[in-house]
This record gives sequence, C-alpha cells and structure tokens, in this order.
Amino acid sequence: LLVAIARQLIVEHGSSSDYLIGIISVAILFAVRKYLFTQFDDSNNIIMRASQKVKVANIIARVKIPSEGSETLRDFVTRKLNEEEKTIAIGACVYLKNVALRIDNMHGELITRVEIIKSIY
Repeated sequence: LLVAIARQLIVEHGSSSDYLIGIISVAILFAVRKYLFTQFDDSNNIIMRASQKVKVANIIARVKIPSEGSETLRDFVTRKLNEEEKTIAIGACVYLKNVALRIDNMHGELITRVEIIKSIY
C-alpha cells in the first residue's frame, strides 16, 4: 500500500491538494505501523538449530547467553542441564537471567533444536 501511494504521488501530476492527501496517507500508514502493530515486531521466543554458536544466537535472538569460547547451543544446554542434574529430554529448560532455553527437538540422544524464550520483564 505504501508503494502504491508513493508511486501515485510520483507518477500523477495532480493538484497540490492531491499531494497533501498522499503525504497524509503515507504518514497515517507509518503511524499505524508504529503504534498498532508493535506486538508483532519482536517475538518472545525463537527456535534455533542446536548446532548454532551461542554468540550468533545472542545476536539473532537479541539476548545475552553467557558462553565458554565457541560453544554451540547444544553444548551449552547439555552442560547446564548436567550441572543442574536434570534429564536431557524434549521440554527440559535451562533458566538464565531474562532468558530460558528449552529443548524443542531431539534425534535419539542428540539435541537438534533449542527454543530461546525471552522474558517479558
């Protein structure tokens, strides 16, 4: 819709009131996007491959997961669950400050997908 309005403003040579209506329409589109669709901008959870490096996952999910070296999400979740003496299975969670990591999928004993759940606080 934004492209259609902008194209209409550029292509047609209407009166100044037509330009004003077009500019107001574009402003309304931006206002609707900013104030009415905010809940769609940033999701609270994201599912990633367990083979993804923690540093890359931090950037993509916009979280701060502390890692040791070039640790993968699989290694991190496995290490934390072993430290907490929890079973490594689908649905097992590791809770950190403002973020939780949940095992989303496994093939045998291998973690294949990890869900990163951001805190809403």
